[in-house]
Amino acid sequence: MKGQLSYVIKPIMLIVTIILVIFFTFSFYGSTIEEKRREKSLDLTAMATNVLLILANSEDCLAYQAPITQGAYANIISIEKIEEFSEKYKEEEPECARSFDFGWRVNISEIDLNGNVVKSWSFGAKDFSHDKKEEINFWIPVAIRYDSKDIRPGKMQIKIVYGELESIAGFFDMVCKTKTSKKIEISLEDDVKIQNDKICINNRCRRLYCNVTGINEIKRGEYILSASYSQGKIFVTK
Repeated sequence: MKGQLSYVIKPIMLIVTIILVIFFTFSFYGSTIEEKRREKSLDLTAMATNVLLILANSEDCLAYQAPITQGAYANIISIEKIEEFSEKYKEEEPECARSFDFGWRVNISEIDLNGNVVKSWSFGAKDFSHDKKEEINFWIPVAIRYDSKDIRPGKMQIKIVYGELESIAGFFDMVCKTKTSKKIEISLEDDVKIQNDKICINNRCRRLYCNVTGINEIKRGEYILSASYSQGKIFVTK
């Protein structure tokens, strides 16, 4: 009888053991993925905060600079700079707050005493990845300075996105801005098209700082891209 029970129980225990191993493996794998997702979300939130603070407080960006002290006031932004940026950076982020890991677009709203939007301006990336890996929307209060006697309340809101389009464009822009040679290992789920200073995935496009030569398309798959800067252009090989 004991022998028969042992004959029956051993296969059952083996099956149970296999099931438990599979369960714990997938649980660990799932928790690792969730942890990485949370880390990326925290990265995006931190990046959104940093970009907004740089835009609002850097004299290279939107911060109002007092002519006497030659210093900037916290979160007071110049209407002249707002209008300049909204005209100059209609399709890409300004260099003063460019992130090479993410893409972003900012909307600045002037608000009246009743909380209604009186006027708004926007600048930054025109398009984002069709399949976004992460996205964060965040805002901070600002004061919009028209002149010394006319400072109006407002808010500056940012949409910041992480995806394939932002990652590859950031790589090219980093090479362009630093004027160096770099490599990147990428895994693409969609085809990438490149035409001079524009990169597109699924008809979503980004303007680049430099023209790209040597390649005009990257098919989906895994690659190691090499990019080198020379005379205002980037030469790319895979």
